[in-house]
Amino acid sequence: LTVRIDVHRKENAGAAEKSITILSTPEGTSAACKSILEIMHKEAQDIKFTEEIPLKILAHNNFVGRLIGKEGRNLKKIEQDTDTKITISPLQELTLYNPERTITVKGNVETCAKAEEEIMKKIRESYENDIASMNLQAHLIPGLNLNALGLFPPTSGMPPPTSGPPSTMTPPYPQFEQSETETVHLFIPALSVG
Repeated sequence: LTVRIDVHRKENAGAAEKSITILSTPEGTSAACKSILEIMHKEAQDIKFTEEIPLKILAHNNFVGRLIGKEGRNLKKIEQDTDTKITISPLQELTLYNPERTITVKGNVETCAKAEEEIMKKIRESYENDIASMNLQAHLIPGLNLNALGLFPPTSGMPPPTSGPPSTMTPPYPQFEQSETETVHLFIPALSVG
């Protein structure tokens, strides 16, 4: 089992918190997350640090609504099942350059690790559903390049979709000089359709 851990020191120079990216299988990611939590708790004991050490997970806003669920049911269930307290940063903190929200989990090492598994399972499920939906649209609409839509920026911590026609292909746009009709395809995120 290979696990790669990147600590983003330069991007967060001077910040009180540094973000860490873990790249592995779902099981490997959860195991690494738990090990990091254990190290942080041991370090806190060694230096007599008395404040609570929460687990903070960054997630793209595209997936957070489904993690929370209708009337907060999904999140409440995870809290109850794992005996943790989970909060999510407000929408107002989002910017064009930072589309991620912070999921803060409070509890001990064991409960936080269990909550991380459940949270990431839900986010992964949302991501996979979105990819399946995009792939379906790619088949229905010739020339659609999923990467060009920018729905899954690299900051989400998940790879962008790789399916769909290569970007070098020329989409079959209508020849306007020969026709007076025009077709426009609008792409609306599934969460906004209602």
